[in-house]
Amino acid sequence: MKSNKSFRGSYLSYVITFFFVSFSNGLFTQVLSIYLTGIGKTASEMTFIVSSASLFGIVLIPVYGFISDRFRKPYLIMGTIWIAAGLSVVFAFTRATWPLYLLHGCIMGLMAALNPIFENLSGDGKYRYGQIRIWGTIGYAVSSQIGALLLDWTDPRWIFFLFAITITLASVCFYFTGVISYKPKKEKLPPAQQIAFLKNPMFLLFVVIAALFAAVVNMNITVVPMLFRDLGVSNSFVGTALLLSTLMEVPLVYFSYKFMDRFPGKYLAAFSFGLMLTEFLIFSRTESIPVAFVAMLLLKATGSQLFMMTMLKVVRSIVAERAVYTGLGVISTVNAVSTIIMQNVGGRLTEAMGLQGLYLVLAGLAALAFVLCLFLKTKNNVKVFS
Repeated sequence: MKSNKSFRGSYLSYVITFFFVSFSNGLFTQVLSIYLTGIGKTASEMTFIVSSASLFGIVLIPVYGFISDRFRKPYLIMGTIWIAAGLSVVFAFTRATWPLYLLHGCIMGLMAALNPIFENLSGDGKYRYGQIRIWGTIGYAVSSQIGALLLDWTDPRWIFFLFAITITLASVCFYFTGVISYKPKKEKLPPAQQIAFLKNPMFLLFVVIAALFAAVVNMNITVVPMLFRDLGVSNSFVGTALLLSTLMEVPLVYFSYKFMDRFPGKYLAAFSFGLMLTEFLIFSRTESIPVAFVAMLLLKATGSQLFMMTMLKVVRSIVAERAVYTGLGVISTVNAVSTIIMQNVGGRLTEAMGLQGLYLVLAGLAALAFVLCLFLKTKNNVKVFS
């Protein structure tokens, strides 16, 4: 009994929760393109299956965010995780394209619905954002190496069995964080007020920017393992490269309290797209493994993580406190739509133009987002990372 009390709300409970939530997400997504093509799926079939997460997320994300804002029940989150864990075991034994599409959509749609909640909670708990979110970064980084090793040295289905185990462990530790207040601190907002931010022009502009971010980043996550494989490297090397690039987030996340609350969101968002634009231009031109490796190491994770932190900052500066999950859910829903479009178009572009041609398209979209960021105007008076 005493051990339960000492674990509840402890830093260790946060560490295990955020490490394994991100580990599980990364394990399922980072090498999925290699797994699917390895069992005989074409590039179009692979991107079709991967895009299902976004389609299912269109429904699940806003509904889940609205319900979480209204009721704030931890068992809702735990139950969602357990459903995803069970479906992942079924996914491991499935080979037909349409069943894989439906299963992947259910699993990743549920996980996508949880992502805004965990992202907001990392800045809303008893510890500083960087102290918590850093463990998610490390978990995501480790997952890429573990996933690649499982592909090379075991039955690849162990990827999905391990996902079920680790995400279940995360759900149990989440309960002990006590990070969701079971008795709301404030009165519930009327439904009309909870979505009032939809009339804010800056929120709508940021939705467009975030949609472009989701399109290019999720497409990059899907195809970058294929890019390195086409350059002639092993799955294990791809896993190592992904691990090291993700670890580059660690100082960015840990020291976020030193700079994220100091600079306006428009400049942080523009800088993140500048990093992504540089990465995509390099990938579109180079055939050198060392050059591609250095570009991914320095730019891939840092650009995307910087924008994800900026997204939390911008939303919390625009949206009322009791509607943050709803606001993040709306953005995630639009992101899901943009990802569906990009995943399906991207598969066909890859077959028609090759991966380097696809990266030119991604670079153009990143450049457009960079320009839009310069028109963004939000207050800089909300402390999220300090």
